Amino acid sequence: MDSSTTDERELHPTLANGEEVKRQECDYLVLTQVANPKTNLTEPRVPSIVIGRRTPSTDASDPFGGQFGPVYRDNLEIKFALFRPGKFSAIMNTTILAQPSANVSDSLVQSMDRVADRVSHELKKK
Repeated sequence: MDSSTTDERELHPTLANGEEVKRQECDYLVLTQVANPKTNLTEPRVPSIVIGRRTPSTDASDPFGGQFGPVYRDNLEIKFALFRPGKFSAIMNTTILAQPSANVSDSLVQSMDRVADRVSHELKKK
């Protein structure tokens, strides 16, 4: 999709999302948002379990790496919601935490694979 996800904390379809879903005749709409877990400190959080130590970023495109040495990243928090076209209530609305890998793009691809698996599982139940 070319339309962007809302910047608001609660995921919901925007007018542009709705128009694009109709134009492309989609059966469902999945909105995703990579969130910074430190921005809403008042929100309840599920404690994460970390096995082993954090992996430093070795990504050459990482702006904080390079001459300053390795950079250790916090877990990625990815919010996602599944909607039917024309509906504003989500079929599924959840968050996953993903441990970052040494390469930023690998972390995101692996996380989006997990999102796709969760959505696929939810749709098979219907």
